Amino acid sequence: MTYDKIMNSFKEVWYLNIISVDNQFITVGSILIGLFCLILGILISRRVVKKILFFATDKFKLDKSSAYLLELVMFYVALLLVILFALKIANIPITVFTLLGGALAIGVGFGSQSIVNNFLSGIVIILERPIKVGDFINDDNIIHEVESIGLRSTKLKTFGNQHIFIPNSKIIESKLTNFTYKNNVVRTGVNFSVSYDTEIKKIDDIVTGALAEHGRILPSPSVKVLFTDFGPSSLNFRVEFSLKIKNVDDKRFVESDVRYMIFNLLKDHEITIPFPQRDLNIKSELLRSSLEE
Repeated sequence: MTYDKIMNSFKEVWYLNIISVDNQFITVGSILIGLFCLILGILISRRVVKKILFFATDKFKLDKSSAYLLELVMFYVALLLVILFALKIANIPITVFTLLGGALAIGVGFGSQSIVNNFLSGIVIILERPIKVGDFINDDNIIHEVESIGLRSTKLKTFGNQHIFIPNSKIIESKLTNFTYKNNVVRTGVNFSVSYDTEIKKIDDIVTGALAEHGRILPSPSVKVLFTDFGPSSLNFRVEFSLKIKNVDDKRFVESDVRYMIFNLLKDHEITIPFPQRDLNIKSELLRSSLEE
């Protein structure tokens, strides 16, 4: 096959008409040019957005959540401009989206409602901000850190460094506890029990004094010791305290430290930590009949 034949075959494919929009033919070549410009534009946009974000974060001292929101908005604005530029370079009219919109509507009718639902929920989350990047939320009694919020799903990280992707619609529709909605100060506590013969007046002073020396526990809101209940074999207390959390492990580790401290405190002050006990009563007649058998 000669060079001229190869070039002629290439030109035939390159100028092959795919579809006509507004009396203007869209060829294979124009589609390839558009795809090349689109990919190149996306790569350049990512680098430019990163540079702008780095400057804005350093200049205006943005927090993690605000920086992520700014990055998301800038990227999608840049993506829209890149798409329009690629269409212009490829000489593809914008009215081609009329056809694509009709195809998308058909796709929605055939089962893509969940995708659209998650997409719209993602926009609501980004604008309304019930959760933000860096927040700590409780889902199924497990604390997760919000790592990113996309337009389809939200990525969470557990204390075991596992990543969970939750559809945005679930976040909108479900009941979630956001520990750090306004700030990263969390109010938590641990339960403990003492025996009935304990002089309970000194429990408050012993526990609050010890926890005040813990480096992670905040002085305000202050530590509170609550007498919660009369148990079957114990007097039940709960100590509540506040701390700042920076990652998903902080809350668990500080609660563990407090349990260690309380155990050692009660032991040092010779205060008994009770455990459930049961009395076993055996009737003499039943015992006698069992022995005779």
